[in-house]
Amino acid sequence: SLTDEQIEEVKPDLAIVCEEQPNWHPTPFEQAHCYHGLGHLIMFATSADINKSLEVCDVISVKNDGRDFRSLCYGGLFMQLFQPLEPEDFALIEDKAPKKESVKEFCVNLPGINLRKEACWLQAWPHFRKEIKTAEGVIGFCSHMKDFSLQNITCYSQIFHIAAQSSNYEIGILKEFCGGFPSEL
Repeated sequence: SLTDEQIEEVKPDLAIVCEEQPNWHPTPFEQAHCYHGLGHLIMFATSADINKSLEVCDVISVKNDGRDFRSLCYGGLFMQLFQPLEPEDFALIEDKAPKKESVKEFCVNLPGINLRKEACWLQAWPHFRKEIKTAEGVIGFCSHMKDFSLQNITCYSQIFHIAAQSSNYEIGILKEFCGGFPSEL
């Protein structure tokens, strides 16, 4: 991890690393993945201090021309918190990641804008893996986002993507899963 002074020193570099460079002309997709990856990186730089990480995302992800990559950066840092993969990921979040029963309270009580709370809830989906295997469970999971903002667009889109991936895109499984939703979904 870095000291507060070191973090301040690298913020200008972090703010431009995902932007077009003389030797790199990112597509919008590549740029989005870059900002998401910075969220992961920032968690390591701050030793998984959520408030510091959110602040760094705020500083580096909003551009003078109006582009705003905060949701991508936030997604990376909350993914790091809720979806560890490697031993160093688990070590980083030890005693910092909320348990399933306190996830909603944790996300709702984050300081600042709803975009933070939304990213937190969406990346916490592994805690609700069993529930989101059914239409009823997905609707329940996404209904918690009424406290935040873009419930239908963001939450359902992400969970439908997860359902498709986790079923290995098996048409029969997806047809049954999707058949449980109201027609508007």
